[in-house]
Amino acid sequence: KACREWVNNDSAAYVLDDFGFWYTKTISLPSDTLQKGQEVNAHIQITEINSNLMIDTKMPIVVGSGDLPTAINRALKIMCMGEQMRIISPWYAAYGIEGTNSIKPYSNLIILLTIEQ
Repeated sequence: KACREWVNNDSAAYVLDDFGFWYTKTISLPSDTLQKGQEVNAHIQITEINSNLMIDTKMPIVVGSGDLPTAINRALKIMCMGEQMRIISPWYAAYGIEGTNSIKPYSNLIILLTIEQ
């Protein structure tokens, strides 16, 4: 419910993924989508809804490796080099009931995912 309210109050046009998270491309480029197994450099910023920045990291990612939350893994499948996507993710598509060292369990998140060229 908190995610839906956030999306409804934002002026961007979001798409609801079949898995239950919302996304919008904030930087969209006409290019080929990323391929499974492709290694890319990503900038990931994660904020709990209505809270402070919790994670801000740059890291290499292998597309389709499954090492990241479901929302990020699914978003990568429709992204291109140089694009940026804002993902509004309910807890079950993010870090779930376990959370991480810096993200509490059951956290609904705003994820800003940038694929660097």
